[in-house]
Amino acid sequence: LRRAESAVAQTVNVMSLPSALGRMIVEIETAAAAAKALETCDKLVSKVAAIDRSSSAPPLCENKYAVLKAGSKALEERLLGQPGGRDAVCALGFLQDSDGFVYDEGIAPDDVHGRHEQVQYALDTFHRLRKCIEALGDQNSPSAAREAAKLLMIYCTNAAADPGKRSIGAANKALSQRILSVGGGAELFFAVGFVAVGSPVERYEWQADEQSYILTLATLGKAEEMWKELAAQRGGGGGGGGD
Repeated sequence: LRRAESAVAQTVNVMSLPSALGRMIVEIETAAAAAKALETCDKLVSKVAAIDRSSSAPPLCENKYAVLKAGSKALEERLLGQPGGRDAVCALGFLQDSDGFVYDEGIAPDDVHGRHEQVQYALDTFHRLRKCIEALGDQNSPSAAREAAKLLMIYCTNAAADPGKRSIGAANKALSQRILSVGGGAELFFAVGFVAVGSPVERYEWQADEQSYILTLATLGKAEEMWKELAAQRGGGGGGGGD
């Protein structure tokens, strides 16, 4: 988790949308709450993207979907009251005022749609990796699951920091023993952006871009929480990584 926090913190100071969403995922306590926050971001920006922005349309401040009222209990619980939630709302394009937030009239419709696509990508990445992480915990002992997730975090962090470390030889023993040979390990390895090269395979190359990297590290940092939540849903059974 510390590795995820450090990696995301290096990019969040520019407050790009992926950075804000990544930091929010890292800082929110539970995986379930992080998922709800992402889903809420998606709903908010999708409604703004659907607003008529023609010259004859009223200004955004008069459209209920472009205004977030302060004091909304549901919005506060799901997003604004969560760590990093307000920063994420601002990164979506909302401006804070005395009554809450209103969407920035100066953001062009195409840019709004682009931000919506970024949120959808973040939400898809989170759910896709969550499924793989839960499978990893389900199919292995707690120690094996943790070791696989830890090593994968190291690989992704090193690859992003140093282009020379974006390639891992197929004969790498740690990769083979701690990730590829454990249940669900290969699926998670490829889900985070590694691609097999050669036939037979000679090496694996990491091909994730910056947006993918930020969201991947943030989500991998939630592995323990995901396993614990999965075990709780099953009454304490299953979710090997969460014991």
